[in-house]
Amino acid sequence: MSTKSNTEHLHEEGVINKEELTKEHVKAIDGLSKDEVEQLKSINKSVKKVSPGVGIML
Repeated sequence: MSTKSNTEHLHEEGVINKEELTKEHVKAIDGLSKDEVEQLKSINKSVKKVSPGVGIML
C-alpha cells in the first residue's frame, strides 16, 4: 500500500503546484499534520468560492 505525501495530496487538490517548490518547501509541507493539510484544503476551497482565480500561495 502506497501512501501519498502531503505535497502530493495538496498538489492533486490544486492547492499547490509541486513543480514550483524547493526541497525546503516540500520538507516543510510533508511535516504538516493530517489536520493541517485538511485545513489548507478547506481554506483553498473557500477562497476559490469567494474569489475564483485567487489561491493560497505557499
